[in-house]
Amino acid sequence: FFYAVREFVCDQIERKVFPIKYDLTVTPYFETESESRFDGRLVFSFKPLRHHTAQTISLHSEGLEIKSLVLLKTSVDSKEQLEPNTEYDDQQQLLNIDTGYPLSVDNTYELHINYSGILWDDGWGLYKGFYDHEGKRRYYTVTQMRPVFARRLLPCLDEPSYKARFTIRVWRPTRYTSLSNMPLVDTSPINLLSGRVLDTFAETPPMPTFLIALAVFDFSSTTSPNKKFSSWAIPSKVNMTLHGQWRVAALVEAMESIAGSAFPMPKLDQLALPQLNPVAMENWGLNTYREVNMLYEEGRSAPKARQDIPRFTAHEVCHHWVGNLVRLQWWDWLWISEMYAMYYEYYLPSKIEPTWRMLDQMIVELYIPGLLEDSFNSSRPLTTRVSSNQEILAKFSGVIYTKGPALIHMINNFMTPSRAEQALRLLLQEKKYETIDPSDLWRIYDRKAEDLPADMATIMGTWTDQPGYPLVTAVANRSDGSVTLRKGSSRKEYPATHICGGFRSRIRLD
Repeated sequence: FFYAVREFVCDQIERKVFPIKYDLTVTPYFETESESRFDGRLVFSFKPLRHHTAQTISLHSEGLEIKSLVLLKTSVDSKEQLEPNTEYDDQQQLLNIDTGYPLSVDNTYELHINYSGILWDDGWGLYKGFYDHEGKRRYYTVTQMRPVFARRLLPCLDEPSYKARFTIRVWRPTRYTSLSNMPLVDTSPINLLSGRVLDTFAETPPMPTFLIALAVFDFSSTTSPNKKFSSWAIPSKVNMTLHGQWRVAALVEAMESIAGSAFPMPKLDQLALPQLNPVAMENWGLNTYREVNMLYEEGRSAPKARQDIPRFTAHEVCHHWVGNLVRLQWWDWLWISEMYAMYYEYYLPSKIEPTWRMLDQMIVELYIPGLLEDSFNSSRPLTTRVSSNQEILAKFSGVIYTKGPALIHMINNFMTPSRAEQALRLLLQEKKYETIDPSDLWRIYDRKAEDLPADMATIMGTWTDQPGYPLVTAVANRSDGSVTLRKGSSRKEYPATHICGGFRSRIRLD
């Protein structure tokens, strides 16, 4: 697998329609080395926005061959078929659909699209993976949509600010299993011509396209007594899921207590994959992991893996609330969801295994490396504008994962942990199924903060909108016990210069 992604400008598409639902049926062909394709059938329901007279609808699409496309205008008692013109913009990866006249805001519309696509070999979109079992090579197919690869599975509004409900169906060979975000609700009788059955999954809550999950494989599983939590791995490694499997429920329960609400999905499958580009992925209801981050064998796995596996699970569990239930308006602010997930990646295991001292480990593993990385002239702010696929992918690294959790730790200290937790609960309650940006986040924290010298946006903007961090050098005099601040003055407030870029902030020393 490799990470090469074709560069293209990705300015956010103009908001013309409100997506309602994607009804998607996929037939993947992957069982042999030579097979790497799929057929798709999509019904996309939407309404035009009242503030925009739409004539051209744009959907993201990459590597899809459109076989047929029909637009239906629906009303209470009828459907009218329209014949739009289509044009593909390869540079923007957009399928532009020209209806010929403005769409009515009083009607709902359905796009019926039949198409085909490829199973990619680079680990993005709907891709094909493999493993060896008893001397034979076996294949599977699975999705990795975040951040910009749902468009490889279906024509869609592939941006985090758009949400819709999804019904996902898959025609699979009978000896394989399929999983998706929601529980399986129906399996059809076998089709004698194709030798396949049709699995239908329950409709999802409103969610963005990057959370779509689909897997078809011949793995084995372990399952919790209540059937809510399952862990999957290749047959020879399924017993290695047990170490993490029995801790999943405890981690979810700990996060439920912090969030003040129940786990947002009716089930959680965890899938250990031989090939996966990210370390792990929080697809809603179907987490995926690299094998090394989910599987543990006593006596053979590294000792620290006993702690790392629950840590990675905690990260993805947290995302089911922050990142999925409440999600980002755009990738510029990826640090919002990752600062919570990285902090609770350590905090949740510390609640179920206090002897591991995970919060102490967080200082060594995140804060100290983060300080070093953020001290170079090349360091960048947490908030940065992204305008291409490669820039979006590049956000998923570096200080996003080290500086962010340090900010949560700092907020807990100056707000108190109780008030900070109340703010998080309020955020999850008021922004459920909605998108946020930093202004939304800090306004909610302002409502729980007390006795601060400025509003949260002003305080936290100095940490998120510029690189580096304030530095005050203290020199201790052991003879008289005094401490001298090199940038100090006689007042309680000291000017301190950011290490990078010449930016300045004011910090208070008490």
